Amino acid sequence: MDWIIKLLLIVSLLVSCDREKKVATYTYDDMTVTRFENTNRTTFYFSSPLVKDGGRIWVNYSGIDSYFEVMLKFDTKNNEVTIIPCDAYLESEGLDTTYFKIGRLNFENMKVNPFGVVNRNYENLEFYTVIPSTRYEKERNLKTKTKVKAIYYDKNSD
Repeated sequence: MDWIIKLLLIVSLLVSCDREKKVATYTYDDMTVTRFENTNRTTFYFSSPLVKDGGRIWVNYSGIDSYFEVMLKFDTKNNEVTIIPCDAYLESEGLDTTYFKIGRLNFENMKVNPFGVVNRNYENLEFYTVIPSTRYEKERNLKTKTKVKAIYYDKNSD
């Protein structure tokens, strides 16, 4: 009988570990990107008054550094969000690329100094840096002039 209880505990742990957890929402104007975490995967979903399901973009991260870095670029003129990988391999499913897409890191997207190092104190109001640690993500973005509003739902962001 004792082994049944242990088995049930293990199964419940496995099931609970595989659920997506809402971590943050990033909003600029009337566009929102919602971030969910699941073990070593971060998934982003787009929504706006025009689009209820813009598809999803995700990054898997694990291994030695268990790190990723992306930029959210909100474009109010075209009502779209582009996720720009800085240190990540992004995958997607069901994207409505009219509103939600994967971009590329280039000079037009960010200010880069002559040595090729990304300037983290960019002045583009519609950008937001996303990294695994929401605590450090929040600190990093407070140093910029971004107008993207982030709401964090996990206790580690304080």
